[in-house]
Amino acid sequence: MLPIQKLPFEILQIVVSYLNKKYQYNCLFVNKAFYAAAIPELWRNPHFSYKRTLCQFIRSQGFSKHQLGNRVKSMLFTYDTRVRDTDFLNIFPFTPNLEELDIRQPEELTEVSSELLSNCYETAHDLRSFAHLKHLTLSCCKRMPIEFISFITVDDQGQPYLPHLQKFAITKCDMNDHVIIPFIKTHPNLSDLILPRSDITDATLKTIACYLPKLTRLYIASWTQLSMHVVHDLVISCKSLMWCSISARHDFIKPAVSNTSHECLAKINAFVDLNDAFCMYSRSQAGFALFEWNILGLNLVRSYYSKNNKK
Repeated sequence: MLPIQKLPFEILQIVVSYLNKKYQYNCLFVNKAFYAAAIPELWRNPHFSYKRTLCQFIRSQGFSKHQLGNRVKSMLFTYDTRVRDTDFLNIFPFTPNLEELDIRQPEELTEVSSELLSNCYETAHDLRSFAHLKHLTLSCCKRMPIEFISFITVDDQGQPYLPHLQKFAITKCDMNDHVIIPFIKTHPNLSDLILPRSDITDATLKTIACYLPKLTRLYIASWTQLSMHVVHDLVISCKSLMWCSISARHDFIKPAVSNTSHECLAKINAFVDLNDAFCMYSRSQAGFALFEWNILGLNLVRSYYSKNNKK
């Protein structure tokens, strides 16, 4: 057996890629080969927990002969980082291959809490420069104008700025149909869509059913009333959907299941209560109801309506 010091560099790279961050960091102090194998992995997904580490990253790239920023695939800006517009302007030229971006408290960008709406365009202009982005999470956006989403949707030719986007989540933002529908229509590769605070209606659900065939995970919380038959149509149309959670006003009606076939009823009762199998229904806060399906519940809904449509 070869000693680890004599392993081919390609194999050493693979070994190091499976280590967690702590051990990858320790590899820097073993020898030159381990250092060369660990550096690209450590640069792949930096987390900026403090403003100081972000400034060090930008400064190191500005003076380094070897630009390792092009290895960065994922970046996380935590709440304490308080990333601003100038930080984005300084960092995105060094990270052209970025695929996943997680920004906590993005309203710090361009001070959207106190600036005019037009200034929000500057932040959007920075964000849409990451053309390879696959995951985008915007957290704590209660002071961010919803028009911000329109600024990162399509260019003047109708082409999406983020064509490879697969996962999109935005929290504490009063989303509505006018903004989110164009975004959904131009991002058909979305597999995860998280909208936990919104004013969307059936129109958005119908758009999801038509334009997101690859959707596997959906979470929506709406202040408005949603129709149960539209939800069922979405479940049937999005055949890749594996988990779905939707909450809306309390008059969000449970599906009628009195005419369920004996065969389907037997299969469902063998697992769980009939109504729970169809909608995993539970009351939540006053005036609202939550409907949640796992993969089994989704398949039961599809099976039930498929059989009834054939009759």
